[in-house]
Amino acid sequence: MSRQKRVAAATSVAVLAGGLAVVANGGATTRIVGGSNAAISSYPAYVSIGSRSAASERTAHYCGGTLIARQWVLSAAHCFDKEDDPGKGTPGGVAASTVQVIPAPASLNAADGSANSRAITVEQIVVKSEYPGSTPAGDGGPNDLALLKLSREVTPAEIASPAFVPPASADALYAKGSRLVVTGYGSTNATSTDPGSFDDTNFKKLDVLAKDDADCGGAPFSAPIELCTELTPTEPLPASSCQGDSGGPLWGTLDGVQYVVGVVSRGPSPCDGSEDRNEGTYAETRAFRQWIEDTTGTPLASPTTPAPAPTPTPTPTPTGTTPAGPGTPAPATPVATPTPVSAPAQAAPSLLSRSPATATRTGGLRLRFGCSRVPCRATVTVSRGGRQVSRKVVSLSRSSQTITFAPTKGRGRYRRGQRVVVKLTTAAGSTSRTVTIR
Repeated sequence: MSRQKRVAAATSVAVLAGGLAVVANGGATTRIVGGSNAAISSYPAYVSIGSRSAASERTAHYCGGTLIARQWVLSAAHCFDKEDDPGKGTPGGVAASTVQVIPAPASLNAADGSANSRAITVEQIVVKSEYPGSTPAGDGGPNDLALLKLSREVTPAEIASPAFVPPASADALYAKGSRLVVTGYGSTNATSTDPGSFDDTNFKKLDVLAKDDADCGGAPFSAPIELCTELTPTEPLPASSCQGDSGGPLWGTLDGVQYVVGVVSRGPSPCDGSEDRNEGTYAETRAFRQWIEDTTGTPLASPTTPAPAPTPTPTPTPTGTTPAGPGTPAPATPVATPTPVSAPAQAAPSLLSRSPATATRTGGLRLRFGCSRVPCRATVTVSRGGRQVSRKVVSLSRSSQTITFAPTKGRGRYRRGQRVVVKLTTAAGSTSRTVTIR
């Protein structure tokens, strides 16, 4: 059963005495079962996703998410299906205008207006097209991912840095026995829907272990785009992520770098870990890097390892100086100031040759471009008649490369003689050029 579907994401909220917002159907949206309290500063890219109550002007939490770019949040597709219209996502599911995001909330306590005052409206919801949809019973399946475009960028003061998505090579994060952490404001009670149990003061975490794919059961589990977890041997029952944790991050650390390795999708019911200590199923984020980049039009950030500070060189004692006697303070030795080490210059992209664009026999488009330094990652967009018609995020491992765009659906084929504007963007900046297709 999908975590969030035990609480209707799209239902209206009512405000009880004391200002606590609860779901109108009686379901409490609280936090992780078991586990322990956590500092949001340890997981700063976490965001709360909720619906705004017109009556209370407060955002009622129902799912979690992760900031993966300044204006984009990664969450679960099933958070945006309506109970009475399953599988539709957007359109037909939850309207973006009804959803708000609170970045890095240390507390969601309704009595504290600070979190709600920082709520950001959602401009667009993009559900993974292959997601099979949720049934009224709450069962979903693989590809349970959604991207939320915010109405503005999240500032560094709100979240210092978006979360890192692991590269495809990060097998150690997903290996059997890898220690991971799920965080959120989901339910603390595996079975109760008593509104009196509502408590959104404490952000919580739960340590879990990655399982071998072969031990994750059959359909709808789907390797390699999903992973499943179990409780640690010492975790007392009941314990699990639960309703309200859906869409939230599963964290892992590799070589000292924190990554969002999964997105909370579904798990056993009740969510108490009693079923052979199975904890949950997650969308495996590294499998969706290309989809994320293609959808957002932004290359995902990669961690950079800072250069070690130079070892200070001791200042030699001047010759002829009389050593200090007993009780005489030794002269202070000046400490050399480390020289800052500049990060490597980013790669600058450029179109190659005077005629870099050619049409394919099937109506597609070939572009040849390069970077001054490799490897480099670039976003390539093609506009025609003032309208963007194609976009792709590519990585170059050599100084030049040819990429191909398929014919644009509903926007006509590329043809010889057409003039298009090609824009290349990397972390170093962007360049654009009008070219005639050959």
